[in-house]
Amino acid sequence: MELEALDLGAGSVQGFMETKPPPSVSSFENYELILDTDGRPIELGRGAMGITYKAVDVDLHRPVALKVIAERYLG
Repeated sequence: MELEALDLGAGSVQGFMETKPPPSVSSFENYELILDTDGRPIELGRGAMGITYKAVDVDLHRPVALKVIAERYLG
């Protein structure tokens, strides 16, 4: 299965040509964070509500933007 390229904004484009999601250190249900070359999760944005990371839906094998809500807004 071949995946399309994802425009990440800020002038950078990453290609997704793998059949499996890239390795990650964190997963949230059926999403896995994609790591940068230095091993840190790739952050796409940060705001008052939380942080948005580059991730992969492990069921669909598709790139996604995963917003992690700040703990102070949970509950």
